[in-house]
Amino acid sequence: MTIEYPKLQTHKNYIWFIRKKSEWLSVEFWKKIQNLSNDTLSKKINLIKFTFDLLKQEYEKILSFPEYSIAASSWISVKAYYILFNLFLIIDFFISADSRSFFKSHLSISKDIKQYLDTWFLKFSDDYFNYVFSCERIYSLWKSIAWLNIQYNPSEVELYELIMKKILKYKLEDFEIFSKIENYRTRKNREKKKNFLKNNKIMILDLFYSYRIKSNYRDLDFLNDTANVENFKIYYIYYYKSILNIYTAIKEKINKELNAEILLNVL
Repeated sequence: MTIEYPKLQTHKNYIWFIRKKSEWLSVEFWKKIQNLSNDTLSKKINLIKFTFDLLKQEYEKILSFPEYSIAASSWISVKAYYILFNLFLIIDFFISADSRSFFKSHLSISKDIKQYLDTWFLKFSDDYFNYVFSCERIYSLWKSIAWLNIQYNPSEVELYELIMKKILKYKLEDFEIFSKIENYRTRKNREKKKNFLKNNKIMILDLFYSYRIKSNYRDLDFLNDTANVENFKIYYIYYYKSILNIYTAIKEKINKELNAEILLNVL
């Protein structure tokens, strides 16, 4: 007998974890940053504000009309990711003092942020946001209990491991598509996979990128569970609060360091 578990509940748990761990989040930079003026910086700041305005409108509408959350949940992952992506570019700009930061690709800036975390140039107050692991370690060492992710009260460590394994799963899918790998019967393909796992790293904030890719290019299988509107409402609220918490932590640190309102209030 096959038991069907609610996929939306699984992903709701993942986003709940990030929302919870980011509630009182703060950020530190290893070295003092300088107030640098740049036209692209201004555009990125305004783009973040505009995207938050859209999310806030959706959020307020969902509070009054929960049914709207079904449609809104399909795209919040894209909007939230681009807020985070632009925040990463801004962080890199202030740390490196190099305007070329704004021309970095998604994968390039992700790699640089992981390097900042590894070297403590960037540090969050909650270590779950600081941990950076090789794909190889996640793939070979971590095990999880089947269906644990759909439970309502898994431990923090268990849920964190499941999130990181989910990110790895998505990264492997992307790698296989890009490399046109259908199976691992050949030694050549197995070597490609081995090198991929060895040379790539994962952090928990990669989940935002994974969901953005899923929304853009993959079927939204976990958003097909439309029977429970309340689950969609909660999922959206968790997502909105998560990206808002992360933005607020970075905004407060940058504005305090530079003694100026660089990043705008979005509430």
